[in-house]
Amino acid sequence: DRSVDKCWCAEQDTGRMIFGTYHNINMMGPYNCIKLSKMPRCHARQEVGKKNLIAGDYIPQCDNDGSFLPQQLSDELGIQWCVYRDGLEIPNTRVSINEDIDCDTDRTRLT
Repeated sequence: DRSVDKCWCAEQDTGRMIFGTYHNINMMGPYNCIKLSKMPRCHARQEVGKKNLIAGDYIPQCDNDGSFLPQQLSDELGIQWCVYRDGLEIPNTRVSINEDIDCDTDRTRLT
């Protein structure tokens, strides 16, 4: 099983993997996991995105407190969408950046 050759950063409070930090253990990742683990989820995603932006990906937009803004967008792809409070995309909300979008609905995700 080659999965033992991988590592990633995790959120300090939940233990969830910080998106974008998964990499081969023998390759030094450009991440300070201790710093990232203490950041709000959105700010951590921003930090990772700035260092490791993959084509088609985006750097999330956050409030000052580290919450995801309700509306996210990718200039590269020319689309925008709404997200739940945890940053997960709300299904069926993707539209062109030229279209109007209303993300002021209940953003609490049902599990």
